[in-house]
Amino acid sequence: MTRVQWSELQTGLSGAGLKAKVYAPSDGLWTGEIDEKPFTMSVPGLQADNQRDWLVVSLYGQDEKEVLAGLNRFIGYEPICKYKHKINSKASATYEWDRKDPQGRLDELLKDENVHELEKLVK
Repeated sequence: MTRVQWSELQTGLSGAGLKAKVYAPSDGLWTGEIDEKPFTMSVPGLQADNQRDWLVVSLYGQDEKEVLAGLNRFIGYEPICKYKHKINSKASATYEWDRKDPQGRLDELLKDENVHELEKLVK
């Protein structure tokens, strides 16, 4: 997997119209603020076609509709699902994008006992 650089995320999120501050990663997760509220993100580097295969973002009280529009511009496609996570219970919502195997990822999440209120967003 291609390594993700801080400047790449900061520039990409800001360029997608998000009021974002990206901090250094911690325990493999990128952290920061969107609209002055925290977020966490797990994201791979760009592929040969200049797109990312997946994205996982947890939000903490942001206006989800507004933030999702920017995240969709950043990743280039729409999320497959929204859910809450028992381990990360402070997050108001976690969203996932997956362009390679969305149904496979949804199947994994359905089996995860820490995931609840799973809402499929793709048709």
